[in-house]
Amino acid sequence: MRTAFALMIGGLSLAGCSTTPMTVDCDPFRTQFTGAVPHSTTVAQIQEDVLPPGQALAAEADAEAARAEAYGALVNLTQPNNLRSGQDASGAVLALSGGGQWGAFGAGYLQRLNEKGALPRFRMVTGVSTGALQALFVGASQAPGANTGALLDQLVAEYTIKDEDEVVHRGGYAGALLRGSVAKLDPLRLKIEKALCSKVSANPQTVDDCPLIKALGTAGAPVVMLGFVEARSGEMQAINVSAIAQAAVHDSMPIKDAQQCITGGALASVAMPFFYQQVQVTSDPPRTVAERTLTYYDGGVRQSMFLWETVKAMAMVDAKRLAPAKAYITEADALAVAPPVYMIRNGPTVAKVDKNADRKRDAIPTAERGYSLIVNQSEVTAIEAIRLRNGASEMRVATADGYERPFPGWEATKDEPGGCMKKTDGAMFEPVFMQCLRDLGRYKADDYKGRQDGWIMLTPP
Repeated sequence: MRTAFALMIGGLSLAGCSTTPMTVDCDPFRTQFTGAVPHSTTVAQIQEDVLPPGQALAAEADAEAARAEAYGALVNLTQPNNLRSGQDASGAVLALSGGGQWGAFGAGYLQRLNEKGALPRFRMVTGVSTGALQALFVGASQAPGANTGALLDQLVAEYTIKDEDEVVHRGGYAGALLRGSVAKLDPLRLKIEKALCSKVSANPQTVDDCPLIKALGTAGAPVVMLGFVEARSGEMQAINVSAIAQAAVHDSMPIKDAQQCITGGALASVAMPFFYQQVQVTSDPPRTVAERTLTYYDGGVRQSMFLWETVKAMAMVDAKRLAPAKAYITEADALAVAPPVYMIRNGPTVAKVDKNADRKRDAIPTAERGYSLIVNQSEVTAIEAIRLRNGASEMRVATADGYERPFPGWEATKDEPGGCMKKTDGAMFEPVFMQCLRDLGRYKADDYKGRQDGWIMLTPP
């Protein structure tokens, strides 16, 4: 009790203290490559009373239609080049969820699918948080001429660490009152910059210095979209990484700028409030110079997957291409040509049982438990919403559920007879736990429970 009281007093007295936000410079970040994810008709109706009296819902509907049109243009920036390159317009789409260190599961799962020759060909990849980092490698790995196996092996290597400091600099929760966050992101920024530009990461000069960006910008590569939340407005937004990469490949953007723009989008998608250092991106002001630097949060704050809005934007263009004489393309037209959907939940879908939940507890364990429940529910409902909004596409999902049970290929001991178990309370990236999750992903890809390639088939509503 005395400790909790001291923390409270310290928090009040140090409320003005915080760590310096991580700032990334990208002039065209939100003027050319970022857009707000549209709301569904249902959400717009739920929020009807947000409008002041006298403002018609029809006016708001017009505004939402304009937002959807702008987002559609953003999603389809690279489509003309892709279709000219012979990209298969019937390719599937992949959504990769958040989950931090749990991303090791998705990395192992994708690696094993590719080894089996069972990895689908994707036309689009979306990612949030750890899924945003994965999306960069998956998108690049499916570019024409890319060495898919080598790039997915590199993705697994990114989740194979010896020490947490390779990813974040974590402090204690109490110290977060001083710093403004539990962990700093400097190591992760360096990892992303090096992954994008593996030959010359500090100051790349040519596209050849940055093989990952070059692959992402190759005509015919999947469209890669990363999601995050603009802190000021609370809007879910997304950045078209493929468009940035293509601009660099075609010499309309310096490669160093492309590296920083993509890094900014990935870090913005990771920056979960309180847990990770704030991320700000400085870019061209759409309104005033004072608004040039904006703060962004992890996309999982709003929704861990923003797939349907993005698929719909692409499918609307496909529907128009297939029926050029039709004056108006509807959502039903988009549904008719919507591609197969694959989703990877980088983590479990059921909250772990907390045997201490009914005891009197300090604020930090209680807050951690509440956060865990909220995130878990957000992940599950995001997947459910995608299924409910799109009743036409085949949909499959893979999850890390069952991680606590022993499985072939992972050595269990008498002291720890279970499966993947964290050993350090509060650890954000625990090396052995991540190795186990990687192996779990590989295990599940081998027809887990008799299901083809381990995928769970989601039945239409």
